[in-house]
Amino acid sequence: MRARCLNLSRDLRGITTLRFRTLNEITSPNHLVPVPHAADLDALNLMLMTACRADEARILDGRSETVGAAMAIECGHLLSCAPEGVDLAEVVFPLVDKQGCVTVKTNLYSVPAAAGSRVEARIHPLHVEIWRAGHRIARHERCHGRRQHVLDLEHYLDPTFPLSRLWWHETGGIPRECGTPVDLWC
Repeated sequence: MRARCLNLSRDLRGITTLRFRTLNEITSPNHLVPVPHAADLDALNLMLMTACRADEARILDGRSETVGAAMAIECGHLLSCAPEGVDLAEVVFPLVDKQGCVTVKTNLYSVPAAAGSRVEARIHPLHVEIWRAGHRIARHERCHGRRQHVLDLEHYLDPTFPLSRLWWHETGGIPRECGTPVDLWC
């Protein structure tokens, strides 16, 4: 199995990415200093591939085999690449306080869970998800401030409360199409 060199590619948004696809991670960046000039990405990839193939024929000081032969030996000891969709969320396990909130990175987020229970909080760049027993129980937009309270009213209302038994329902004060307890507060 021959190792491939680094690849420059352009995605649908026009962003150029540089990926190492070889065991030459230490020597390949040397081909980019000074910055090479090429007509397009295909020409640059061909130039880099040629330089990597030349590196495979080199013999390092104090070694008896070529870089290519050492890469072939090392290749059998490497793990496979991680899948592309790796979850980058930071995971913490906070306790639910008596107000029904969890503290995540100095901010309080409401959760529909019993006080004292431990939940899993997944911190993404734009949102925070709260999980319990493998199910997502809350999702909030992430607050990047400090000591802020991010609350959702539905986390504090009992979802099993029968709306049809409310006295104002029967008097016609609230339309029957109210589906959630939050609609009653609007």
